[in-house]
Formats: sequence, structure tokens, C-alpha cells
Amino acid sequence: MLLAIDVGNTNIVLGVFDGLELVKSWRLQTLRGRTADELGLLVHGLFAHDGLDRTRVRGVVISSVVPPLTGSTQDMVERYFGIKPLLVDPAARAIAGMQTDSQIAFEALDDDPLFAAYRNRVAEAIDALPEWSDRYLLSLRRGEVEATTALVAEFQARTALANAELEAAVADVDAAAAALIPDLLAGLEEARIKLG
Repeated sequence: MLLAIDVGNTNIVLGVFDGLELVKSWRLQTLRGRTADELGLLVHGLFAHDGLDRTRVRGVVISSVVPPLTGSTQDMVERYFGIKPLLVDPAARAIAGMQTDSQIAFEALDDDPLFAAYRNRVAEAIDALPEWSDRYLLSLRRGEVEATTALVAEFQARTALANAELEAAVADVDAAAAALIPDLLAGLEEARIKLG
């Protein structure tokens, strides 16, 4: 059996699957201060009440948007089920998507010197993502709200720098193109006169 746990801001939803069949589901109120033992006793009681053998659970998947409960939930699963759960973190999925998008954007840029600063910033960001995401996920697991918030701010600052450099590079390209327009128009007018 598989136990799926969705830790949301209002409820913690648990579902037990046997293959593709949902055997049982429960809702608990999300209380950010709950410990692994409190969660374990609640989940143990739910299984016992419904006559389900928790030793039949072979895998656990956790999705959490509540950092203080992410670590407690993982610890509960490891302690009460003896299983290392798979954490499906929305931020981790977003980071993976951003890494892919950043790599594509980086590769799409040509060797135009106007984009050098932006290319360098994107390259640094791509190189830093694995280490940053490890620190982020560890702080989530530990329930370190301040550290998690600081890491999000760090990521936003890096993104803002890269965007500012891209906007500056695009503005330079636009200005260079705008400066060429009068010469292009004059050349077209000259060609039109010659061709009569």
C-alpha cells in the first residue's frame, strides 16, 4: 500500500492506496506546532480505527506547503512507518523548471557582447541552483522558517539582478537599433530615387 500525505495550510489530507484504488482517506486540521509524535499517534489511531494494517504500507509520498510541518511529517513517517518518504515539494518542482528554463534561455543567447553580463549572471545562477535548492530543502525539512524565508529572498535577489541586466542589455540593443533607423530610411529613400 501507498500512503499519500498532503500538508496544506488548512488541512492535512491522508490517503491510503492499494494499487490505484483509494482505500481510505482522512482530514486533519493543520496545526503548525504539531510534533512528529503527535502526528504519529493521530495517524496510528486512524489506521487502527479503520482496521488498516500500517505495516502493509510500502511507500509514503508527502507534499507540503507548510514548512514547519514538512520536517515533522517526514520524521513521523520514518519513526512510525520505518520508511523514508518521497517529498514532493512544490518549490523543488519550480526550481527544476526554472533551471531548465534558464538553461534554454542561456543557450538561446548568441555571442552578442551586449548580453555578456546577462549570460554570465544566468550561468552563475544555473551553477548555484543545486546547492541553493539543497539548502532550501534542508531548511524546509528542519522547519526553519527564517532560513527558508532568507533563501527565498536570496533567490529573488539573484533573479532580480539577472532581469535587470537583461533589461539593460535589451535597452542597449533597442537604442542601437533605433540609432540605425534614420540611416536605413535614408538608404531606402536613396534607393527609391535611383530606381525611380
